[in-house]
Amino acid sequence: MEKHKKYFVDSYPRYWKDAVLNKYGVGEYETAVLQLINSILERMAPDRRILEVAMGTGFPFAVNLAKRGHQVYGMDLSFELVKIGASSSRLYPFVGDGEMLGTRGGVFDITYCIRSSWYFKNLNGLIREMFTATKVGGYVILDIMNGRNWFIWLTIGNAYTCALRLLLVNLKRVLTKKPLTLLSCPTTPSDPSKCYALVSHYFSEVKMMYWDFRYDLSDGFREMSDSNINYPRLIYVCKKK
Repeated sequence: MEKHKKYFVDSYPRYWKDAVLNKYGVGEYETAVLQLINSILERMAPDRRILEVAMGTGFPFAVNLAKRGHQVYGMDLSFELVKIGASSSRLYPFVGDGEMLGTRGGVFDITYCIRSSWYFKNLNGLIREMFTATKVGGYVILDIMNGRNWFIWLTIGNAYTCALRLLLVNLKRVLTKKPLTLLSCPTTPSDPSKCYALVSHYFSEVKMMYWDFRYDLSDGFREMSDSNINYPRLIYVCKKK
């Protein structure tokens, strides 16, 4: 297994299983994402089959969709996190790699990856596998951390910040008497234009969208234009035809 993937199997679950509830929870962004997915589901026939790629514990997205009566599957590299997700009713989690889903013929009506694309080294592989896993007429939904945004670049997307983050991780490990590490959480922001080119290679209908916290939450996501391409978090809604 590649080193960065091993991190998400061995180290990240210890942090995420508590952080997803106590640090992140269901904020305005997560609520807007759920509204977007539900708005698509409302236009479909009932009992749709849904897949969340890199689901973690399944909270909040897969868990909430399952509570609404949908048949929801979720995959993650971590058995520890998948085991937590298995406790939710109507949620069917399994251990897997988003870059190698192995699903052929189109099984799911909606396949989505939210708050996780920046952990994949091979974004094209992720998009290709999500495309293959989705039925004709179905949707793929993917968000990215925008590498063009100045705040993302300053805090995550440059070598100096990565080195500082690793230094802080090791300082904490020294204070807690744990061995040092050469690997911190591998995060890779994306260029929105390059990501659009990737999804457009597979999908004939693609919407680039953003969510602006300055507007009323009920407005949800808005379609992109060149004037707002620098928002920190962008989302792509792709229909397979």
